[in-house]
Amino acid sequence: MPGTLTFAQLNVEVRAGVGNRVDAALTDARVANALNLGQQRISRLYNFTETNSVWVLTPAPFVGAPATDKWLSLPTGVKVIHSLILQDSANSRKLIEKPWRQFDRNIPLVEYIAPEWPRFYTRFGVNIIELFPAPQSAYNYFGRFTMLPSPFDGVTQAQVSDFIDKDDIIIDLAVAYFMRTHGRPDLADEREAQAKIRLDEMKSTVEDRPDMDVSADNMGFGPGAAGQYWANAFVSSTED
Repeated sequence: MPGTLTFAQLNVEVRAGVGNRVDAALTDARVANALNLGQQRISRLYNFTETNSVWVLTPAPFVGAPATDKWLSLPTGVKVIHSLILQDSANSRKLIEKPWRQFDRNIPLVEYIAPEWPRFYTRFGVNIIELFPAPQSAYNYFGRFTMLPSPFDGVTQAQVSDFIDKDDIIIDLAVAYFMRTHGRPDLADEREAQAKIRLDEMKSTVEDRPDMDVSADNMGFGPGAAGQYWANAFVSSTED
């Protein structure tokens, strides 16, 4: 589940943290901005699991022109690409990301090479990647991403944070922002220090994956495969 406190509740706590100021300048929109800046700081610190997401990307209509078909748009808010897979039955494959300088040095003009199943991609910009080779047909792409946190809009009172178990950290960072802008850096430093302690606590447990089975098995592919191995096109032998 996402955060526990709604925007309405976070708003109350942030206002309490700055002494329940009632001046007209402290609007719900400004509180939302402060909460969003706090979320951004948390996102910059670490790729927390709850902001991971999976998407099936459907590119723009295939037109048969490599100069157009080589581009693939990403969902809005993608921070990190962890994996990108071309989906085409037995021809499905994980694409390999390459640094854009290496990509441009080796493939200065993608559309000059005959289209086929893409094998590589590079990301330069926020929401678009370039494929190589350019696709020869319309394919879907399965992606595992870390997303940027959804911003509070300052209007939807029931909105909650994407972050799990971090409401207190977001509040501290929002209060620290207001303290700093209101000329009390000493109080801001105190709140930020508290937030950092709790963030370090979260980081120390975030990789606790008790069901992760790290082993030398081949997950049913290659030698030693079990089950209906004769129906698996990737099994060439049952001998270890």
